Amino acid sequence: MNFDPDCVSWLDAKVISRNGAVLAFDARFALVHIFEDARREKIMRYLLALSAALAMSGLIYADDHAEPHLTHSVFFDLKDDNATSIQALIDGCYEYLAPHDGIIYFSAGARHKDYTRDVNDLGFDVALTIVFESTAAQDAYQVTEPHLQFIEEFNANWESVRVFDSLAPALVSE
Repeated sequence: MNFDPDCVSWLDAKVISRNGAVLAFDARFALVHIFEDARREKIMRYLLALSAALAMSGLIYADDHAEPHLTHSVFFDLKDDNATSIQALIDGCYEYLAPHDGIIYFSAGARHKDYTRDVNDLGFDVALTIVFESTAAQDAYQVTEPHLQFIEEFNANWESVRVFDSLAPALVSE
């Protein structure tokens, strides 16, 4: 069964679990209202099969008793946005920000300049994404010396900084 890449990306992002139940049915419900009649049946069959496979495998489920993870997304728009400045900020992210307790995922990188669709926000040069095991871990990170050094060393070249913090269920895999 073939789907266009936008559908698959959106679908993959929505197939998560909460309270021990796979949310593929919620994703199916959302897709039913987005896609035209001709594609609904194929998408619903795909989601039903995927939901059943995930539920039977027990590979991914939410830990109902765990504190949710905190995703800390930071978008830097640089005054001097040449390739050297962008790479210096990315290197600084990895040097100062990556090695902290409580981080379960870390990435920093330049904006994908070839993606210029209407939905893409082009108002940044570097994106930083950190997933912390808890809100407390992120709070502790904010006041560490390396984090403060990073701000001091690089903030002179920041035109703007946008921060988005969100909660996600703590997923467990077997």
